[in-house]
Amino acid sequence: MNTNAQRGFSLHELLIVLIIAAIFASIAAPGFTVLMQKNRIATATSDISGALSYIRSEAIRRGQTVALCPNAAGLAAGWDVRLGNCNTSTVLSVHEPLKGITFPAANTIATPLLVNRMGIAATGAPWVNADNFVFHASSCTPGMADLQRRLAISALLEVDAKKEACPQP
Repeated sequence: MNTNAQRGFSLHELLIVLIIAAIFASIAAPGFTVLMQKNRIATATSDISGALSYIRSEAIRRGQTVALCPNAAGLAAGWDVRLGNCNTSTVLSVHEPLKGITFPAANTIATPLLVNRMGIAATGAPWVNADNFVFHASSCTPGMADLQRRLAISALLEVDAKKEACPQP
């Protein structure tokens, strides 16, 4: 039996493995970025849909008007759900800003959404019964698929989300 045999890896072998791992990581990084953007869009869609379901159910459960009140900078900056209207102090829930999401300037919704005791949105709300509620990933490159969402919201606050490519400048 040879007692002088060395065990383990040489420095050269270790460096080669690290270089190969770095090459694989650099290949995977762009795909991971797109995956993160798609996840942010899906999360924002779910958050908005969830908030609409919540205000509808609270209005019906409590038998009174409930309001979704966007922050002063618009919906992207977060929102409160309040009993009655946006001027009341009874806050039912608070939502933080949507991270990594951009609302086009024409679509920065700052108008409150009032839902009556029957769970129906007030008429005249700019984001109900229109197909113009649009948002996209903040780092959306024109033409990238599925990084923009267009929501159609009914008076009963049902949401139909459509995937779209990033807009052209």
